[in-house]
This record gives sequence, structure tokens and C-alpha cells, in this order.
Amino acid sequence: MLVLNEFENPRNKFKIGEHVLLGGYLGRIFEVIKFTHKTSFANGKLDDVSAYVLKDIKSNETLIGFPVDMKKYTNKDKAEEEDRFNAIVDAALDKYNTDIYLFGLFGDQEYKDDADNIIQLLKEFVDERDDK
Repeated sequence: MLVLNEFENPRNKFKIGEHVLLGGYLGRIFEVIKFTHKTSFANGKLDDVSAYVLKDIKSNETLIGFPVDMKKYTNKDKAEEEDRFNAIVDAALDKYNTDIYLFGLFGDQEYKDDADNIIQLLKEFVDERDDK
């Protein structure tokens, strides 16, 4: 068994300290904290296995990741995340405004209650994002 560090292995796709996304963990960003690579030769076959120790940058949860499930976190990912966030906020505000308008028009308390619930959910959504 041959073990190489991140600087000796040209197959190392992710560097220590780099931020990555991990398949199956939507919306979570991980930092690469360790790397291992094993190359073995058995039964006439060369086998390369890389594994990364990843830490969730928000919760500090530690996981093992494999390159096939990982993707570098880029500015494009950040922009797409921002676009999704803005779309959700815009839709919630549209619904809030509609409910407030209908409450003013008809005086039905259900519209006011719905609007209040939307504002509460929106505050929680924004606070959760700010905690990231």
C-alpha cells in the first residue's frame, strides 16, 4: 500500500482548506480538512482511492467525502444560491401583499392571519440564512 499526501498526488482534486459541496447534503458547504489517497495493485489491476475528511462550515459536523460526490464551491454556486434565496423571498412577499390587500378589501381575518404567518416564516428564513 502506498499513501501519498496532497502535494505528492497529482490526482488530488481538492485542497485542504477549500470549500466544497457534497452530494446528498443540499445547501451545506464543507471545508476539506484532511486528505488520503491509496494506490494498490492486486490481481493485475491498479486501484486508486481518494477520500476527504470534510467539516460542515456551519455545524462543524465531520463527514467523509469521495471525489465522485464532491464539487468545488464556486462564485457561480454562491450566485445561484443567492438567486434561489431572492426568488423565495420575492414569492413570499408577493403572497403577503396579496393577503394584506384582500384583508383590506374584505376584512376577512383569515387573510390577516395568513399574512402574519408569512412574515414570521420569512423572518425565520432570513435569520437562518444570516446564521450561515
